[in-house]
Amino acid sequence: MEEIMAKAIKGAVIDHEDFYYRKCEVCGYISSFTYKADMRCYGDTYHRPFKCPKCGNKQDVEIQYI
Repeated sequence: MEEIMAKAIKGAVIDHEDFYYRKCEVCGYISSFTYKADMRCYGDTYHRPFKCPKCGNKQDVEIQYI
């Protein structure tokens, strides 16, 4: 079985496998704990809304599985 790799497109920093930290693209805030992405299929993109607790910026977390 091949390893599925994740690539953060925006709003995330990949920790390992399907875990990530949320990252604000405006102020640079990075969450202090990890979140788990629900989907792990080649070529799929995971989307989740995120509101930064530091500056209030609303954005999406996007992670692509390659």
